[in-house]
Amino acid sequence: MERNLNLIAGFLETARRPWTRYPSIASFLLVSLLAFTLTTAPAAVGQIPRLPAQTPSSTLNPTADVIRVGNLISAPVILDGYKLFRVAAVASIRTEEQNGQFPIQTRVEIIQNELKGIIENPLYGGRFRRGFDSDTLEVTVGTLNNSTVIFVADGDQLAKRQVMTVTPQDAQLYGLSVETWAENLTDTISFALIRAQIERSPQYLLDRSLISGGIILAVILVSRILTLLQKRALAQWETLKELEPQAIAESPPTTEAELPIPQQQSEIVQANQERYTWERQRNINTLQRWLLQWSQLIIWAAAFTGILRLFPWTRWLHFLLLKQPIGILLIFIGTNLAIRGSSVAIDRFFKTLQETETLTRTASQRQALRFSTFSVVLKGIATFLFTSTGIILMLNQLQIPVGPVLAGAGIIGIAISFASQSFVKDVINGCLILLEDQYAVGDVIDVGGASGLVEYMNLRVTQLRGAGGRLSTIPNGSISIVHNLTKDWSRADFTIDVSYDTDVELALAVLKQVAEQMQSDPEWQETILDPINLLGVNRIDHSGIQIVIWIKTQPIKQWAVEREFRRRLKLAFAEHGISIGIPQRSLLLPHYPELLMLAKNNNLDRPLSDSK
Repeated sequence: MERNLNLIAGFLETARRPWTRYPSIASFLLVSLLAFTLTTAPAAVGQIPRLPAQTPSSTLNPTADVIRVGNLISAPVILDGYKLFRVAAVASIRTEEQNGQFPIQTRVEIIQNELKGIIENPLYGGRFRRGFDSDTLEVTVGTLNNSTVIFVADGDQLAKRQVMTVTPQDAQLYGLSVETWAENLTDTISFALIRAQIERSPQYLLDRSLISGGIILAVILVSRILTLLQKRALAQWETLKELEPQAIAESPPTTEAELPIPQQQSEIVQANQERYTWERQRNINTLQRWLLQWSQLIIWAAAFTGILRLFPWTRWLHFLLLKQPIGILLIFIGTNLAIRGSSVAIDRFFKTLQETETLTRTASQRQALRFSTFSVVLKGIATFLFTSTGIILMLNQLQIPVGPVLAGAGIIGIAISFASQSFVKDVINGCLILLEDQYAVGDVIDVGGASGLVEYMNLRVTQLRGAGGRLSTIPNGSISIVHNLTKDWSRADFTIDVSYDTDVELALAVLKQVAEQMQSDPEWQETILDPINLLGVNRIDHSGIQIVIWIKTQPIKQWAVEREFRRRLKLAFAEHGISIGIPQRSLLLPHYPELLMLAKNNNLDRPLSDSK
């Protein structure tokens, strides 16, 4: 009894505080914020001593109601939302669920109703009825019909009342004897009853009402700040939406009859970089707005559940919400946060990686395009992994067996993989193309069946913009041989035929002079990489003398160099009187002398066809 009195005194020291503890609004808000934090702790009453954990030696799931441990089936006894202890029974066919309820649950309800009846005992009058006298409360162990029974009385108006019968199965669940476990239960029940009575006292309810008001005020203040931040993020989003048409504009169509011009590659590369930059900013802004919106919801939900925990009549709803609905909500929010956060982190990682490397402008553009493609792939993988993990956690939260679900998903995955082998082949080949850097967006490639400028690519398909603006979409799995005309560097393979009677040395000297003058021109010296390679005479045939010269250039610049070189070479050949080779043919007439004599002997004015 002395222990019970000390327990009550310690609790009332906190519960019975005067109104003078709120001297100002500032201190009121401070206490409210502190109380808001404390409401997330396991104890609802900060100064109430905690009971020692009465956990069975087996691996029980504390969130489950009815569980099976070995040959026993058990269920918890709950009072005001707190789990006091578990009762058990032998698992058998008769203990199986009937009409939606286990027999052991019926026993639990009887014990809980007995405890509530003691707390709300009508023998004590008043608006806030005291169910017993805590000063004289006695929880004892007795014997009734050869069974160990726990009785409760207070020595005043509450007569000796049977609460529960302690069975051997109850003690076996905790690995104790019946007598030892019954003695432990007396302390547990005594503590629970005193705590329940104190939590129903007027001063306690007044204190918790003030704390609830402080929580609401604090949440309103924080929610107002978050609303202002949301408006700022929304204004940034509107600005980004105005930049969206320029950032994701389609690349200009090809107007050449042959391969795309270098300007088209530059425009495509620039458009992709702008798109990538815009998408990175959009992802950051979307994450900010999403965090602000859900933070507001989480704060209100936490405040609501915290207030529910302050009062004994609503505490059960607090634990019910934390058991599944809040858990599922947190898993959903965490999964979305992980997906959106990973997108921002991946963008940030590749941006930092690109800025740390010192590369040429062309190499930097190419790397940026590769990084943008890799980022899309990694974001897809991260989304798949986080989504799968979130689904598994939700199934576990709903107490749905995960093993059969994963097994079924594996079988379905195998069936889908067999049905979509071409898709898997496309994805695998797309990964190899990216890893080996066979080509990237902005390259000019020839894959046999199609050629053109790579305008878009992902793990499954590659799109080429060819002559006349033709857009060819090629599955990556069908690409076996790739001719990349613009990777790292390009080369203009220039050939020209001069007439057969041209001075070869003069023609070679003119070609070399024109090439060297063009290379030394400031406009072209950065485009032409290495010294001109004049190969010389490549072929002599009926059309003339063919001369070959190679000019190494920046990627995709070979066609611009060829056009300028042809223009300069035409002017130089005209200046030195060098003629372009013209195909020549000889006509052989075996009887030409006889026909000539016949024409002389006859009238020359008459056609040969009229002679007889």
